[in-house]
Amino acid sequence: MPISAQNLYVRNANETQEIYQLSSISKLSFSASDLIVHKTDNSTVTHAISEIRYMSFSDHVEIFMPREQEDMLTVYPNPVSNLLNINLPSDKLGGDLLVLSLDGKTLMSHKLVDSQTAIDLNALPQGIYFCRYIFGTHSETVKIVKQN
Repeated sequence: MPISAQNLYVRNANETQEIYQLSSISKLSFSASDLIVHKTDNSTVTHAISEIRYMSFSDHVEIFMPREQEDMLTVYPNPVSNLLNINLPSDKLGGDLLVLSLDGKTLMSHKLVDSQTAIDLNALPQGIYFCRYIFGTHSETVKIVKQN
């Protein structure tokens, strides 16, 4: 079943949230330290990657309930040295967790079948990465910082 989405949610560390209709976005790009949203009206919006708490795609329009969204995917410690702990509610198991580079390349992929999982990131160099969890039609992305 293909995943479809209508909206992109960007939650910042200061708890502000931006919502973009995907039909108004022509491209998402990453620089060394920024996420750049290129809109169809030729304007751009820049988000500092260091300030992004998470990004999420949704396939329907709804009233956003932050607590509900936060309960989907919990990762710790962050920053992480070796083992990244992943917690999920038991009714959200069976999805795929992807570890992505800043340019969107999939570096690791895991099917999550347990509520608590530890993923070894020791092989990754120090830097900023994204953990994306895809479950059904929902996708949630969390920024992680890998330290040595």
